[in-house]
Order: sequence, then C-alpha cells, then structure tokens
Amino acid sequence: MRRRIVLVVLATTSLVVVAFAVPLGALVRSAARDRAIAAAERDVTSIGPTLAVPNVTSELVATAMDGTDTGSSGRMAVWLPDGTAVGDGAQADDDSLRLAFSGQAFTRERDGGMEIYSPVATGDGLAVVYARVPAALLDQGVSTAWLALVFAEQINADAGLGYLMSNAQQYFRTDVIVLCLVVYALLGLACDFAVRILSRRLLTWRANFEGEA
Repeated sequence: MRRRIVLVVLATTSLVVVAFAVPLGALVRSAARDRAIAAAERDVTSIGPTLAVPNVTSELVATAMDGTDTGSSGRMAVWLPDGTAVGDGAQADDDSLRLAFSGQAFTRERDGGMEIYSPVATGDGLAVVYARVPAALLDQGVSTAWLALVFAEQINADAGLGYLMSNAQQYFRTDVIVLCLVVYALLGLACDFAVRILSRRLLTWRANFEGEA
C-alpha cells in the first residue's frame, strides 16, 4: 500500500513539475540565448571604429579583438579588404563569408551554435567581422535554473518529491532517495528535450528575424 502511495505521489508531482518546468525552461533558454548573442554582437560592433582607422594594420585589429570577450576566447575573426584574415576564422562558412562580402549582415545557426557575419565599410573597401557563439554559451545558466528549481521544491515541502526525499533522509530510506533522484533526472531530461523541440517549432521566426541565410 505504501509503495502505491509513493508511486501516486511521484506521478502527480511529475505532472505538476513538467507543467511548470517546461515554460520555465523555455524562458530561461530564450534569455540565455538572447544574452549570449547580444554580447557577441556588441563585441562585433566594437571592432568597427578600429577598422575605420586609415591604413589599419592586422596587428591593430588583433589588439582590438583581444579586448573583447569573444575575441580573447578565440571565437572572432576579421577579414580585411585586401583578404588578410585576422583571428581564428577556420570555422567560418565560405558561402556565408562571400555573402557577407556582398554587403549583407546576418546571423545563422550552425552545429547548435550561432554565427554572426557583419560587413564593415572602410576607406579601403569592405571588411567582414565574424563571431561564433557555441551551443554551450547559448544554454549557459539553464542547468543552474534546473538545480534551483529542484532545491526550491524541497524547501518546507509537505507533499511531492521534496517531501518524500526529506522524509526518506530522516528515516534512512535509501531506496526512496535513489528513486526520487532518478525521477528528478528523468524529469530534467524530458523537460529539456521538450523545451528544445518546442523552441524549434514555435520560435522559427527567430531565424528570419535575425536574418539567417
């Protein structure tokens, strides 16, 4: 009988957590994505004044890049009008680079991350600034949000998984503790998967809005 009660509580709590965690996960993931892309775009924009310097040298551009978070972490490159490449542009797409040299600025998704291509007019012609935002930065803070949610669910709980775990700790019910941890892990994976799918389905306008090629 006790085992059935535990299973009922787990099932009920799981439904409540999923109903709350999926929208929360979507919000956190969207905020993390926007924050990471905005930071990279600011770094890209900050290179513009340096490129506007007459007869700018690759050394000067490299110094400006090192002064940004994106450049100092090796995720930025600049192609000068004469074709000189400064920084790590090995992962840049050739077709996207040609499109940027035609004067079009855009952001595109690639391998789970985002790439920013920004043409800059100089006295010698058109230069292109490239920045890469890896998937890890787009999801930064999401794991912390899940842990915070689990921690908050256990504070002063009188029902649900938090209550079961607290009660099991008092009575040394290792089997219940392990079961709750497994349920937490499965809920986290399921919610994260659901958020990723919903983001791709419901936020497809983002790519068009950002000018993805």
